[in-house]
Amino acid sequence: MIYSSCSFTRSSDTNVIWSLKSRLTRIEVSIITMYRSLYEFDVLINGSSAREHVHEGRTYIEGRNGSSFSLRMRNNSHERCLFVPTVDGLSIMDGKDGSYESRGYIVGAKDSITIRGWRTSDKDVAEFFFSSPGESYASKKGKGRNMGVIGCAVFKEKEKPVQVKIEKEYIPYPVYPNYPHPRYPAPERSPWYFGVDGTSNMSLYSAQAPTSFSLQNNAVGTSQAIGTGFGETKHSPVVTVEFDKTSSPDTTFLIYYNTRQELEKMGVIFNKPLYVTPRAFPKESNGDYCERP
Repeated sequence: MIYSSCSFTRSSDTNVIWSLKSRLTRIEVSIITMYRSLYEFDVLINGSSAREHVHEGRTYIEGRNGSSFSLRMRNNSHERCLFVPTVDGLSIMDGKDGSYESRGYIVGAKDSITIRGWRTSDKDVAEFFFSSPGESYASKKGKGRNMGVIGCAVFKEKEKPVQVKIEKEYIPYPVYPNYPHPRYPAPERSPWYFGVDGTSNMSLYSAQAPTSFSLQNNAVGTSQAIGTGFGETKHSPVVTVEFDKTSSPDTTFLIYYNTRQELEKMGVIFNKPLYVTPRAFPKESNGDYCERP
């Protein structure tokens, strides 16, 4: 629950309602921003963060043929989370169609990891790099329809059930005056259980039918001129652990990529004028009072 204190001068009922609506809108935007800032997901090209360009509500990055890249996942929350990344619509863990049931990486609280490629074993990955569409890993597997997008779904861990034991307390019948009937003997106590008994054992991933990502670039007059290849082997050891995730992701990241030429056809502007943030106190004071212009 988020509380916000505010004060305003009541001039009319209409102004009061408008003021409250305006403040509620700002609070909702702040909640969304804080919610998204719990997790971070970005692409590193040759070790540096790729410059992101926002166009019509989507995030784009420029890819250059032959450049290697990696995926950085950061968890700013206070509990470990599961990050399920996909590249070109394929799970980077097994190369199959990506879904919310795909395997992923567990990132500890206040921690981050960087993944350099497609997982080939518990010890190695095949490096990510931008390639021609025909040489991409997705095309070679006959699944190039979702080429040009990098995604990541973040899941929280289910709360472990707590067993609550409630014992039914025996209350004897009251003894009235001049009523010699003895108290009824107390029955044998038996435990009463409330909620889950904790005996069920749920596997790491449920058996629901996978829902594959359908992430295509539908911009008119553009084509996907670049993909992601299956590169050299890089050492990246991991261990397998259990994680009982929630049924739906806490948030999802989508980053689209293409060559600069194709992105410019879509209307992505690369050389935007630098926006200088205005300062509230650029100078302490020019005098004691306002000067007439």
